[in-house]
Amino acid sequence: MLSQFPALHANWQEELAGNRRAIIFCWASWSPPDFMFSPVLARVVPDLKECAFFTADLDEGDLVPFLLEAEVMTNPHVLLWENGTVRERIIGFMKEENLRGLFAEWGVL
Repeated sequence: MLSQFPALHANWQEELAGNRRAIIFCWASWSPPDFMFSPVLARVVPDLKECAFFTADLDEGDLVPFLLEAEVMTNPHVLLWENGTVRERIIGFMKEENLRGLFAEWGVL
């Protein structure tokens, strides 16, 4: 459902370096809550302003350094990456109206 959006890879530092702000959705293909959250994000992401969006597959071994640096220990996990560090995070499922409200507070919507 989010396959139309760019995914982070082993060169994640380079991919994120060109973006002052990014929302990163950390997910796993085997996780039902991730599949529940994916369509919510797919509806909200097109409305992001001045903010990139990436997905990060937790099963991608090359992303372990990123996941450790970002302290992603569970899923679904949404990060606001700003100027090279995690500024905010969401852990677990969230309804669309609540996600929009939180993204607005973060200044990305």
